[in-house]
Amino acid sequence: MAFPKRFYHMVRKVIEMSIVLDYFKEIAKIPHATYDEKRISDFLMEFAKRHQLEAEQDEMYNVIMRKPSNLPGYQGPTVILQAHMDMVYVSDGTRSYEDGLLLEEKDGMLKAVGTTLGADNGMAVAYYLAVLASEDFYYPNLEVVFTVQEEDGLRGAAGLDYSKLKGNCLINMDSEEEQTFCTGCAGGVRTHIKLPVQDQSVSDFVGYHVSLEGLQGGHSGMAIHLERGNAIQMCGRILQKIRKYACLSKIQCKGHANVISRDASMVLAVRPQDQQKLQKDLQQFEREFQQELQFSDTISIAVKELPSSVSTVFSSNTVDALVGLLTLMPNGVLHNNAAMEGLVETSNNMGSLEQCGEALVLTGSIRSSVASRKQQVVKQLEELTRLCGGTIEFFGDYPHWSYRKDSPLRDTAVQVYRKLYGRKPEIFAVHAGLECGYFAQAMPDLDILSFGPDLHFVHTVKESADLASVKRMWKFLRELLATLANHIETSC
Repeated sequence: MAFPKRFYHMVRKVIEMSIVLDYFKEIAKIPHATYDEKRISDFLMEFAKRHQLEAEQDEMYNVIMRKPSNLPGYQGPTVILQAHMDMVYVSDGTRSYEDGLLLEEKDGMLKAVGTTLGADNGMAVAYYLAVLASEDFYYPNLEVVFTVQEEDGLRGAAGLDYSKLKGNCLINMDSEEEQTFCTGCAGGVRTHIKLPVQDQSVSDFVGYHVSLEGLQGGHSGMAIHLERGNAIQMCGRILQKIRKYACLSKIQCKGHANVISRDASMVLAVRPQDQQKLQKDLQQFEREFQQELQFSDTISIAVKELPSSVSTVFSSNTVDALVGLLTLMPNGVLHNNAAMEGLVETSNNMGSLEQCGEALVLTGSIRSSVASRKQQVVKQLEELTRLCGGTIEFFGDYPHWSYRKDSPLRDTAVQVYRKLYGRKPEIFAVHAGLECGYFAQAMPDLDILSFGPDLHFVHTVKESADLASVKRMWKFLRELLATLANHIETSC
């Protein structure tokens, strides 16, 4: 095919990344936590209408847009661009969810004030909207898929109708380190454990509010190997020691199944003569936790006496069952990948623990790149829950994505990145779950690659995006699409 002379000039033209940030700022105005995606899904449909794009929205609010190549006479492959529109919303309490995100740029980083940034995966959504709105570079036929409920078991990808897609290859931008291209991911399943609660009355007991503070938390797929503290597990250790003389009146560890638990609070009740003992034991736990985590995390334990006495506490049987569950629950890295150094193979994470009615509910996330190992942990949790007198449910079971030996998309992407920036990206697999697994399962011949700009402290209030990296990956994405459009003889 003969290309217009201006083609090469257009793909090399330096285009400012402001268009990407403009779209990200629009997204940030719209509350879009998991299960609250209707508004952002409608925003995407309105975008498609404004730009005269073919688009459809399913009952879950997944959105598919289509745009034909702008290369005259194009007969090459169709490229799927895929991202999820929901975010993990975490707040320090200083900002209302309905007010959207307040963004700030500081020291080359984009952040949100008091909340998570939502760059996972809002930055990818912004990239794709910028691609769809741009006409100053050539691109192949595009199918752009925006999914929902990714952060809670990849539910949008699980419910997607894949018969509507005709793509030859897929680009996913849900990776968080620029110089690493992802070619495989773990599968996983969420856990939901209910432990019955029985109350008992006490009299003349002094109440204390105890909170674990300062832990970093983090994504349980991306940060599980960093050996950060888990607040739920620590509560179990504290209760195991003090239950002989102290009662538990309330426990709350808010969070998400796929986020390492970072916040915990308990209301403990003791007889007046045991007040000093409780304070001493809590101080000792603070020292022990700080010693254990000195190279990986920070923690403090705040203790405050309540103004009035406590009259209702959990029964000793309830506390015994809870202690057994929290101290025997496998947590963190369970197996490392023997074939790829530094890659976690199997893990389990305790993400949240809260009382709902007459039950304590513990949510978590099992991950593994080996199906039999994932099933082993499932059986282990089933047995442990049974022994503790609880019930367990599993949901959001999602498949892994296997490394593909021959990948024209991967080879082309590596060449383009090396040409642009003079260095070869690392090829790796990730322990986190990616929607790529569902696409690989539904479309076995699909050539898939995941990459993205540098993001830090994802799923925490410290989350940030490196603006220089965002700019580089915008240039890279355009160049990659132009190269794929040019090389029509490849399968992708």
